[in-house]
Amino acid sequence: MLLGCGPATVANPGASEASTSAGSSTGAGAMTSTTTGAADPTTSTGALDSGSTSAGQVDDDTGPPPPAGFLNQLDVSVSYTCDVWAENCPVGEKCMPVANDGGSSWNASECRPVVGSPDAIGELCSLTMGSGVDGYDTCEKHAMCWDVDPDTGEGTCVGMCVGTESTPTCLEPDSTCSISSSGVLNLCFPTCDPLGTDCVDGEACYPSYDGFVCAPVAPPEGGGGLAGACEYINACLSGLYCGQGGEFCEEGAYACCLPFCDLTEPDCPAPLDCIAVFESGEGPPGFDQVGFCSAG
Repeated sequence: MLLGCGPATVANPGASEASTSAGSSTGAGAMTSTTTGAADPTTSTGALDSGSTSAGQVDDDTGPPPPAGFLNQLDVSVSYTCDVWAENCPVGEKCMPVANDGGSSWNASECRPVVGSPDAIGELCSLTMGSGVDGYDTCEKHAMCWDVDPDTGEGTCVGMCVGTESTPTCLEPDSTCSISSSGVLNLCFPTCDPLGTDCVDGEACYPSYDGFVCAPVAPPEGGGGLAGACEYINACLSGLYCGQGGEFCEEGAYACCLPFCDLTEPDCPAPLDCIAVFESGEGPPGFDQVGFCSAG
């Protein structure tokens, strides 16, 4: 699906490589999105970039730098100074995804200090310095301050995935592991139903590696509507995803916001067809009927 960057690939239906910007935050950060396993969400300030190309996606290393948002579809170069899976930083520090090139996309991982009395997963948090892509926050080890409000400077601690990049999972129930930015960013987000309304206000249900996750809605000003051009997975309004719609998209758009559909009662606007997201029996329980409208 959309955020997938890992072994089995359920691609973002038709969008190019997804980089994601972490919602609205006091900083900007893009993360290449890759989801695998059972856990997923990250919203700091920046863009998510999907580190691998899944079905229907294309590599594209051209174009403008990703804005602050959730999913950026441009790939970025990556460097590592610590391992976000192994947490191999010195005592009192944690391995955090960062943007080390002055940009808005997470492209590296570096050790950052763990504050005294850190905030736990699910608790309010704040940045201690810099922006949402600098890695300095009040969350506990193996957690990240996500969806930071630029006005209050507060966000929520989101847990990172556990296991390995090839076999990731989440400790939190009903979560999916979203791996982005070529493996630099790995967060656990709540799972959701794209045909339902089970995300909190300000978030919508977007495709991920092997399911769907709730993520902040971050459309461009005045955009995000049906057929509107998009460059990020979460640049579309609730009920829509960023994919390839051919002539259905507004003129000049490579990808645009397209609707999800119910395979049992397909209602895609012409000339789009309702295509199954998962092969029969391969998707999460209860998701066999979920489809996406696509130009094919």
